Amino acid sequence: MVDANMIAAYFWACEIFQPELPSSLNDIHKRAKFIKDINAILIGPIKADRESGGSGQLADFSADIKSKILSDIAEKSKSYILNEDNNNNILINIALRLWAGCMEAAKSIAFETMDGANTPLIRERSFFQIDLFSKFDLIYCAGVEAAPSFKKLHDEHYSFKGVPANSVVRKYPNDYLKDE
Repeated sequence: MVDANMIAAYFWACEIFQPELPSSLNDIHKRAKFIKDINAILIGPIKADRESGGSGQLADFSADIKSKILSDIAEKSKSYILNEDNNNNILINIALRLWAGCMEAAKSIAFETMDGANTPLIRERSFFQIDLFSKFDLIYCAGVEAAPSFKKLHDEHYSFKGVPANSVVRKYPNDYLKDE
């Protein structure tokens, strides 16, 4: 299952450059809360675009809308990312890469998405790409690690059935993990 919005956000970040995860985001719960806040910034325009007949795809947004979204992300990031020089490009880069990793993993461990029910086979196929990206991008990987905590923030149960045993999404499981 590939979500074009996660990929578009990831590549927006890659256009900027590749910083490391700030120590202020080492706590998995703080990281998940940050991703939840970034998700809220992105979901508003996506929903508004769909409601007005658009595709709801970040890649289709105008330069002005993209600029506004990125500005909002930079501002929100300043309250989570400490000990950085507050360079907006660094803040945006980190936020989008975390968001993309977390959202792809969170959708994959969900029992169902807007596309229908998730099966162990769907999870296995999804985590082929997720785990591959995680090996090459440590910030994306940190987002994947936060997916179980993100699901808990939304009071949503999830499953690891079909997820490889060595996947980074399993690093911080919590009590919202349920059998299917």
